[in-house]
Amino acid sequence: MILTLAAVAAHKGIRFEKIEVYTSMELALATGGNTRTAFKSRIVIEGQLTPRERAILLNSAQHCDVHKIIRGEVTLDNELLVSDAP
Repeated sequence: MILTLAAVAAHKGIRFEKIEVYTSMELALATGGNTRTAFKSRIVIEGQLTPRERAILLNSAQHCDVHKIIRGEVTLDNELLVSDAP
């Protein structure tokens, strides 16, 4: 997310001092034994930004590749491979 924000800021000419992102994860047990995973990110940007620049950067964060992966459907496919070699 930080790389996306920095790239968009550079492309749009948005000047900032520093960007920090703090992300936490909460795992909750749902009915039927399923789990629910929730991510929360706090984006801290130091610098004098206009409301428009803030909106551009927030929109960019919400559409970065990592954000898309997490928001999309995720499947896990595990395969155990056993080798007889010593």
